[in-house]
Amino acid sequence: MSGFYFLRTRNFNIGETIYINIFDSNKFYQAEVEVLRREKIIMSDEKELNAVVVKPILKSEGLFENKGSIIIWLSDDEAKTPLKIETEVPIGRVTAELKSIETEK
Repeated sequence: MSGFYFLRTRNFNIGETIYINIFDSNKFYQAEVEVLRREKIIMSDEKELNAVVVKPILKSEGLFENKGSIIIWLSDDEAKTPLKIETEVPIGRVTAELKSIETEK
């Protein structure tokens, strides 16, 4: 999880590969995150948002073993909020989408 939070502190340049050290199953691994593109996405509530699309490449053999591609849409702002995650599974594709955000007032 800390690797994901580290990623959110970075500025993204299209075409860049960001390297993150992760710890999984008592071993350290280096994950790569490819910054693919910027795009507008339409959420299920029909709200249009600017996003940065990234693709993590995990090379570990434990809990986070890479068995298919993962694509993540992060808000293209300072918060870099995860808006949508799409991954392939043996029977098809799974998509998770942010429904709401609660902030402290």
